Amino acid sequence: MAEPQEGAPHRVEIRGLSKSFRRRSGAGTIKPIDDITLSIQDGEFLVLLGPSGCGKTTLLRSIAGLERPDEGSISIDGTTVYDSGRGIFLPPNRRPISMIFQSYALWPHMTIFKNVAYPLRSRKSTRRLGHAEIAARVEQALAKVGLVGLGDQYPGQLSGGQQQRVALARALVSEAQVLLFDEPLSNVDAKVREELRAQLVEMQRELGFTAIYVTHDQAEAMELADRIAVLNSGRIEQLDPPRRVYQRPQSRYVAEFIGSANLVAGVVRSLDERAVVDTALGSFVIEDYTEHWTGDTPLGTGDSVTLMFRPEDCLVDPGPDSRSNMWDVELVRTSFTGVQQHLLVHSGDERLIVLTTNDAQYPEGAKLRLGVERHKLHLLPPVPAESGAA
Repeated sequence: MAEPQEGAPHRVEIRGLSKSFRRRSGAGTIKPIDDITLSIQDGEFLVLLGPSGCGKTTLLRSIAGLERPDEGSISIDGTTVYDSGRGIFLPPNRRPISMIFQSYALWPHMTIFKNVAYPLRSRKSTRRLGHAEIAARVEQALAKVGLVGLGDQYPGQLSGGQQQRVALARALVSEAQVLLFDEPLSNVDAKVREELRAQLVEMQRELGFTAIYVTHDQAEAMELADRIAVLNSGRIEQLDPPRRVYQRPQSRYVAEFIGSANLVAGVVRSLDERAVVDTALGSFVIEDYTEHWTGDTPLGTGDSVTLMFRPEDCLVDPGPDSRSNMWDVELVRTSFTGVQQHLLVHSGDERLIVLTTNDAQYPEGAKLRLGVERHKLHLLPPVPAESGAA
């Protein structure tokens, strides 16, 4: 997937967007969107990722016109659809978007053909479409999603995966260039979900529409996205291509939410071209540390940091000639996942996860020596005592 290019045209522009809700108890408010600014480029597949309550669905519904924000502005294809300062709020049917819901939102009493044709028959347009043109567009949309010949069926006669394709065909038939997806694959089984992900990426590349996709599934986000916006308490914690989000998380929140991460508290002992960090596991050397430091201010000697490395970057018994950082651990538990061994180890109060393709079988309680290469270590700011995952 290509990283968005500088200067590419924007399909969606969001500026200073905020939205608050009063709590059901009436005591205070919550703010699922907190001053978000975001540009989504033409043909981009952007994924809004985060746990329940982070604001991703409220943001998507605000773009669609299903929620009215309190402040800020939204423009789609150059048209301002919301502006708090100018009093502009276009309803969903006047926005150049199509939306695919988690529940598919198909009418059970209508055939597949009529479900897909509905946007064409109900839309307000200066030119009324004839039956022949509607039929041609519906058949073309069904062909794009692999449902040729099923127009006379009803939703209840189709599998979950097929119903999802119907929802996509209905979105495509309107010829909107911005498609919004609200966790559309959460209701299908794992195998079908993997197939639909691949098909969705292929169709998006072929048809060139701009996609804004909400999910809490990290693997889904990594597979689909050109860029991932990781949301936390109504704010964008990090906005980057998937590889960078995984390899260079900008905070402990992102590191823990995207995949698995080993996080160890430390203090910087010395800095030159490399950093030496003292931890409860021992001293760690980080080469070219400025490339692996994610804080907003320069790192200094004596600073507290969080050392982060991924479980798959751990080496088991790397050997005496290795230039890796090494330390001793005791094996607590091991499990086999089919591709890797999952090892839970501890050293003192530190518990770590190791993923290895090593076929060796280790008994519980075994003493192991671990290593992590110097360029696989990352330095994150320390976590304030009152912080926690949202």
